[in-house]
This record gives sequence, C-alpha cells and structure tokens, in this order.
Amino acid sequence: MNRVLIAVDNTKISKTVITTLINSTYNVKEVILLHVERLGGMSLMFDMLGQAELATFKESLKDTDHKRSLDKKAEVIIDHYKKELNKLGYSRITTIIKSGHPAEEILKFADDAGADLILLGYVSLSGLGRLLSGSIASDVQKQAKVPVIIAKKPATCEEQYSWKDAYAAVTLTTLLVIAMFLIGTVL
Repeated sequence: MNRVLIAVDNTKISKTVITTLINSTYNVKEVILLHVERLGGMSLMFDMLGQAELATFKESLKDTDHKRSLDKKAEVIIDHYKKELNKLGYSRITTIIKSGHPAEEILKFADDAGADLILLGYVSLSGLGRLLSGSIASDVQKQAKVPVIIAKKPATCEEQYSWKDAYAAVTLTTLLVIAMFLIGTVL
C-alpha cells in the first residue's frame, strides 16, 4: 500500500486510529495526516454554504484571532499524530491542514493526493448533535473512490469508572440482593 490518508479531527481517538492503521495495513510507504478546520464550528448554517459563500467566509476570516486559534488547534492535533506515528517507525509523514466542509475536503484531497486508503476516526454523536452535524465518516465512506476504514472506539471497560458509576453499580447490586432475600423468605 503506497499512501494512506488519515483524516484527524481530535486526539481523543488517536490510539484507536493508530491501532487500526497498524492492524489493517501492511508496508505503508507514506502516511498523509489531514485535518480539516470547520471555520463555522458545528453550525448548520456553515454546512449549507455553497462554494462561493465558503470562499467569501474564508477570506473574511484571514488574519483573525478565530482563524489563528483554529490553526493552533490544528497544529496541536497534527503534531500529536505525527509524534505517535514517528514512535512506531513511520518516516514518510505528510501533514496537511485544510478548511471547509470536512467530508468534501477529505474526498477532494484523497483524489488529488492519489490515496490508496482513507482512515477516519469516529466519535459517536447522538440525538441533536448527530442531526446537526451529520456523520462525516458516513459521507466519506459513501462517496469515496478508494476503500475507507472507520476506526471506532471499542465499547469495552477500558475507561476508568467515575464514582457515580461505582455508586450506581453498588446500589443496584444491593437492591438485587435484598430483593432475592425477600423473595426467598416469602417462598
């Protein structure tokens, strides 16, 4: 496999993305890390902008504190992934920062760069968040001309429990024991 495009959005799921890269690919010659800045945040209005409006919006944000903040955040994210990949022996790593609609930018860049595979991290949204932002991973997977792997965080007990989780588990267990005792005495 020559080129793998990894679209990165945040560092929360970086372990999953990197593990998926290692487990799903072999002999990768170049890794391209792409971060797409959402200039308008998670706004539904931003998603409805056409190309002309988006170009005007990008132009109006040049040299603003908001754009500098987005650029700084993008650099932190890209640097995080690059360091992790360097530790694993990946030497040909290209980093790219784009701005616009994430799914569109990922697909366009994958075509332009000649990517053989697109790897995306996926953080599950539910309810209103999913309705407003849609699923970038789903859009890319449906429209890509190359294979797409979506790295999802496994649903296991790898995360630490909070005290609320522990309290709920102990309370539920205690109630079940009491209920079983009462049923046993009645019968």
